[in-house]
Amino acid sequence: MGVLEDLRSAMAEAKVDAVVIPTNDPHFCEMPPEHFARREFVTGFTGSAGTAVVTTEEALLWTDARYFLQADKELSDQWKLVKDRTPGVPGIHEWLRDNLREGDKVGVDPTLFAIAASERIKSCIQPKNIELVFLSDNLVDKTWTSGRPPLSADPLRIHPMKYAGLKVEDKLSKISESIVAKQATDLLVSKLDDIAWILNLRGSDVPNTPLFVSYLIIRDDATATLFCDQTRITAEVSELLTSSNVSVSAYEDTFPHVSSRVSQGGRFWLDPGSTSVAAFEASSVDGSAPLKAETPIELMKAKKTEVEMAAMKSAYLKGTKAEFSEPVRFDTSASREQCWEPVRS
Repeated sequence: MGVLEDLRSAMAEAKVDAVVIPTNDPHFCEMPPEHFARREFVTGFTGSAGTAVVTTEEALLWTDARYFLQADKELSDQWKLVKDRTPGVPGIHEWLRDNLREGDKVGVDPTLFAIAASERIKSCIQPKNIELVFLSDNLVDKTWTSGRPPLSADPLRIHPMKYAGLKVEDKLSKISESIVAKQATDLLVSKLDDIAWILNLRGSDVPNTPLFVSYLIIRDDATATLFCDQTRITAEVSELLTSSNVSVSAYEDTFPHVSSRVSQGGRFWLDPGSTSVAAFEASSVDGSAPLKAETPIELMKAKKTEVEMAAMKSAYLKGTKAEFSEPVRFDTSASREQCWEPVRS
């Protein structure tokens, strides 16, 4: 069977009538690691933005104007291109509401949908009695059984203080003050750029971006736990983390740890725009209600230190420097008409 046939078989087994397959990974990266390229695997569309919807009878891809031509070339005749954000074209939520039947179920992977995004889908489809179902297993993973790129196993590296500007423990201390002020005990950080900045670490998991797949939990006492592939922690990185009161646990232990902390009386702070429904569910055990609010991390990152500004200036100068192998001579005798000859169709 083909990919769509396999996926629909998995849908039938899960008892859902439609699935929504986003581009993003559990950390909402704009350019996710290839291991998480589920939408690309299902559709064959390689553009960096798009969301697929598969029902028992239809297969549709929403993408924006940057990719209309590319999608036309890459999609097979099994797929319909939906030109997102063009007049008269429904968004995904509206299409689900208007095309599914009352009582139908829409399956999503709760690790791939942010809290705020899932609430928007629910508010649109629930009035028609269409249910949003959070699946325990990703249905694409059931069909992607061979040829799937592995996650990076490259060692993490330290971002030197001469570029970072702030020590890890200073950042954790500042964030912990906000946690206390919000009357929470823990802050779960999902965004990879936030984690790399807080810990002064870099990786190679995402093309052209020095990030690494991980979660970070920061507590009200300024200690933290990094959840990642522990084999990637070098002796040098381990020394940095230990000296900064940061422990390391396995990536897959993130949500069980969250639930354990809540069971012990903890309360988590989650950013609804960048934290998954799966994290919300893990932090909602035993009747606990996590705090849903923006975190101070983005603002902290925006306030550059003198060291960071100097490094940025140096990077800009290097990036814009032009080197010529031989002198360039400009012809100053050419007329305006010669320089600006109109192009005729």
